[in-house]
Amino acid sequence: MITGPIRSEWTSACLSSHMGVWAVEPGYARAVSAAILAGAGVPRPTPRSDWGDGLSPAEQELQKVREMWSVDGQGLGVLILDGPMQKFDSKFGGVNTLRARKVVRSAMRDESVRGVLALIDSPGGTADGTLELADDLAALARAKPTATHVAGTMASAALWVGTQTRRVTAGPADLVGSIGTYAVVEDWSKAYAAEGVSVEVIAAGGLDEGGVKGQGVQGVPLSDAFRAEVKKVVEGLNELFLRGVANGRSMTLERVRALADGRVHLAAEAVKLGLIDAVETADQAAAALLSMIGAAGKKPEPARRRMSLARARLELGRPPRNGAGT
Repeated sequence: MITGPIRSEWTSACLSSHMGVWAVEPGYARAVSAAILAGAGVPRPTPRSDWGDGLSPAEQELQKVREMWSVDGQGLGVLILDGPMQKFDSKFGGVNTLRARKVVRSAMRDESVRGVLALIDSPGGTADGTLELADDLAALARAKPTATHVAGTMASAALWVGTQTRRVTAGPADLVGSIGTYAVVEDWSKAYAAEGVSVEVIAAGGLDEGGVKGQGVQGVPLSDAFRAEVKKVVEGLNELFLRGVANGRSMTLERVRALADGRVHLAAEAVKLGLIDAVETADQAAAALLSMIGAAGKKPEPARRRMSLARARLELGRPPRNGAGT
């Protein structure tokens, strides 16, 4: 049962954001799929700001930006990337990578922002939109002091993004890794056949012409040619992923490729593997960044104090998470 109003973005844009190739921790993907199949994966109630009660579209967008971005009196900007990442808003929550890019680019131009700390708790997300956000964060790191702190999990696409800052840290119970990219295709042809249904695709550029147009339609048997095409796209996107991590962490491509096995690691192991720099708290990460920007001795203005991820969850109407980033 949907407890909030029906919105147009829950249709085409939402569907688009969930389709395509994913770079996400597989355990998360399995849990979400199981929940949806069981009927539990229904839209969660959205924050009142999302419903647009009395707010213009510009005011709604500003409210959403405030939920992920704040700047304290020392010029330290805090960017919160919390949840699965996709290119648009989703009824299931998560990070809108287009909005995050706007925040990062704004921080680049804003002279009052002296450094940026990214707080990340994300299993990853769609490949679409991740490269662009990673590139923007890398450009910001070349211009200003930046750091990433893992506040639970930084896996797959989130790792791609988070490794683009100058320094990356995590708490001792936090999880880092899951390097890899995958797509899921389903062959429903036998189920259709069991029901006496035969599906035939008539297409220009189809299998009979050496192409794959129309392949992947539900009920049509998967061909080896179609599987090969999907594999080629997945491997191409994964190569971009590996190069991004290699550049962000100043590692050789061969070294990152050796780590691209989908495994996640506790923070101490992630340090040994070179995926992060240190095991420490979020406060220690912020202090180290303040030291980098030469503002460690100044006190933040109370009215603009840096938001913690737990506080952000409460402001969004979500309870803080317990446990080791799961």
